[in-house]
Amino acid sequence: MVGAGWAKLYFEQTDRPWENVRVVSLRRGRPVSEMEADGWTNVFSGYPYT
Repeated sequence: MVGAGWAKLYFEQTDRPWENVRVVSLRRGRPVSEMEADGWTNVFSGYPYT
């Protein structure tokens, strides 16, 4: 996934498998920084998804 908008997700085809996860949280920055520390890449942040 390379981007997102309201009710839309944008993907780019690659030769390797990708995993997508949607996080809903009331604590905005902390879940994102924790996942980035685990190796995830944040593509989109917008209410209610962090």
